[in-house]
Amino acid sequence: MRHGFWVALIFVGCVAQACNYANAQAREETARLEAHQYKEAYSQCLGNETVQALPRNMSRSDFTIYIKGRCLNERNQFWTKMAAYLNIQFPTVAMAVHFKEADGAITKAIEDAASTYVDLKAKGR
Repeated sequence: MRHGFWVALIFVGCVAQACNYANAQAREETARLEAHQYKEAYSQCLGNETVQALPRNMSRSDFTIYIKGRCLNERNQFWTKMAAYLNIQFPTVAMAVHFKEADGAITKAIEDAASTYVDLKAKGR
């Protein structure tokens, strides 16, 4: 009779562990999708601002300064979701590292917008 108790206890433990694993996978997938969604929203906003800025005829460096001050809400949401996703993916890495990676993603998006601006200006759009 005691043997059956231990078997049942081990079974319950395994089921609980399987549920925890599935829950962790679902959390990671949700975080990944949210980070992607907010990245897309930030990129879309930067794209709109880039097109609207074309008539201003700024230099690349002036445009870079200009675009850094745009889409702040979208930027902050993307930064937050990106850092949260990285923290779920790599929980043993310090949050400061995740913040730096999120900062790098923001910098890349701004650089991409600046390159697009210069390209569109060169094409006379």
